[in-house]
Parts: sequence; C-alpha cells; structure tokens
Amino acid sequence: MCRYNLGINYRRLGELQQSIVTLKDALLLQADKASLHNNLGLSYFEMEEMSEAISAFKKACDLEGSSVHFNNCGLAKFHDKQTQAAIEDFEKAIQLNSSGDPTIYFNKGNALLHMGQVQKAIEDYNHATKIAPQNPKYHHAKGIAYENLAS
Repeated sequence: MCRYNLGINYRRLGELQQSIVTLKDALLLQADKASLHNNLGLSYFEMEEMSEAISAFKKACDLEGSSVHFNNCGLAKFHDKQTQAAIEDFEKAIQLNSSGDPTIYFNKGNALLHMGQVQKAIEDYNHATKIAPQNPKYHHAKGIAYENLAS
C-alpha cells in the first residue's frame, strides 16, 4: 500500500516517470489489484503513452470491470484514435455506472460527435446535463453538437 500511495502522489506532483516506476514496483507485490493497474494507466495517460495506458486500463477492467476502469480505457483509446473501441468501452462503463457519473456520457458524446454521429452525441450530452445541470462544459458540448446539426 505504501508504494501504491507513493505512486499516486508522484503522479499528483507531476513526477510521472517516478510514479510509473513506483506503481510497477507495487504491482510486483500485488499484481491482482485493479486500482494499481488503473493508477499506472493514469500515469501513462498523462505521459501521453496511450498504448501503455490502454494496456494497464485493460488489465484493471479484466480484474474488476468497474465503470471507472472502462471509462479510463475508453478515454485512452479515444486519444489513441481508436474511436469505435472507445465508444464500446464507454457503453460498458455506462452499463456498470451505478453512481450516475455524467462524465461517462460526456466522454461517449465526444467520441460520437468525433465520428459524426451528432444526434447520438446529443442524446449522451442530454444524459450528462440531466445528471449535472450545473456543469457548463456539458452544455457547451451540446451546443457544439447542435451547431454541427445546422451545418
């Protein structure tokens, strides 16, 4: 746990390489901990090493399969230009989303908009704004989607 927490704190401090080394050391001691793989994926994601991030997030999904892990994997795939695969991960995250996290709908909406599936994107933005009506970025994204419908 010490290495796990230390790795997370290194990431928070922006010391991403040290975070990765520390989290990998922790995985040598406890390779079956999904949150370790997830946090390793977050560090790789911040370093923009998407293939490594995807690999770590997939391992977290295989071990635990939480909405957070699928959402993170979807984000990494989206940034790696694997948009359809990202949408599939976001859909799995939505199925597992018992907490009502609007971010997953927002992320899926962004991927759909990127693929030109504007009406479907609007539906996901509507879900996000219904859950969190105070979040301006959800409304902004929905506005951009509507602009795309008009053009």
